[in-house]
Amino acid sequence: MGLKITSLGYIGRYKRQLLLKFSNGESLKLSPELALEVSLFEGRELTAQEFTELLQKQQRAEAYNSALRILSRRSHSRGELGDKLKIREFPSKIIEETIQRLSAEDYLDDEQFAVDYVKSRVVNKPRGRMLIKKELLGKKVSRETIERIMSEYYPESMEMELAREILSKNSNRFSSITGAELKSKLHSFLKNRGFSFETINSLINEYILERK
Repeated sequence: MGLKITSLGYIGRYKRQLLLKFSNGESLKLSPELALEVSLFEGRELTAQEFTELLQKQQRAEAYNSALRILSRRSHSRGELGDKLKIREFPSKIIEETIQRLSAEDYLDDEQFAVDYVKSRVVNKPRGRMLIKKELLGKKVSRETIERIMSEYYPESMEMELAREILSKNSNRFSSITGAELKSKLHSFLKNRGFSFETINSLINEYILERK
């Protein structure tokens, strides 16, 4: 015995969704477009398989639209977007299908995401290579992608120059400090901004020599 649609009507102020009620007491919200696509009407009976397929189609549409809203705020990596869809309780299979679709449509591209992120960080808020790598890992970009992008857009040779610029802009805070305290303050300042041990030591020595 199938599931009979006992009622079908718009809900919400803007009538963007339909509420279907079935003979077994279940209900389902879906878009008017989907209802039209699969020819739903009051009194129609759906098999269990048809009901499952209908539910999956609606979940796909909801996940896709939810993903587009998330991406409209800022770009995301594939893994980062997947985590946000998981929080919204979409099934894993639907999330993977959504990510594959968005990737095929060029809404998602981890490599371009990493390029844009590194460029933005270097220009707008310079930080050391270690910190930026850590941030990209936190955004679920693969290590392989990170290493490839960093080597091209933020090579090791560039880190010293950026660290030097940051220290120059903040030199006033160290002007009255000398000796061991100066070294300690400089080390903490640069370390907190994600610079490497080698960069920190070289720059501290350079800075102290220039102060003499």
